[in-house]
Amino acid sequence: SFPTRRSSDLLTGMRPLAVLPDNITTDHLSPSNAIMLDSAAGEYLAKMGLPEVDFNSYATHRGDHLTAQRATFANPRLRNEMAMVDGKLKEGSLTRIEPEGQVTRMWEAIETYMERKQPLIIIAGADYGQGSSRDWAAKGVRLAGVEAIAAEGFERIHRTNLVGMG
Repeated sequence: SFPTRRSSDLLTGMRPLAVLPDNITTDHLSPSNAIMLDSAAGEYLAKMGLPEVDFNSYATHRGDHLTAQRATFANPRLRNEMAMVDGKLKEGSLTRIEPEGQVTRMWEAIETYMERKQPLIIIAGADYGQGSSRDWAAKGVRLAGVEAIAAEGFERIHRTNLVGMG
């Protein structure tokens, strides 16, 4: 069970984890592509002693929550407006830690915010969560500390998964 807050307290003190455009898919949120060694999930699997040849894909590790958590927002094509470097948007699993302003890999930012017990929000455009139904697309975002998603619109099944995850 996830902790609940009064609705009047919900947005107080939140920091944005991502500011996303329209048409964010469940593959942006919980990718199914191959796990690369230099990704947060790849580094974790290597640390656990799994040879790189056996990493396979994110989809094959959804039963392992410690790997699946590190896959949240791990899509190399993610366009998070929080990931501006030298005035240019840098694609990938990146965000900016606030208030420091440091652009870093998404998982490191999530860990930093978890240590701070910092509630997070995602800002998105229309059609957030479109594509195939993936419970980890909602679960991973919630386990990352995201307590609210403000989007212009949500895909119906993904919205149901988000509500189910709290």
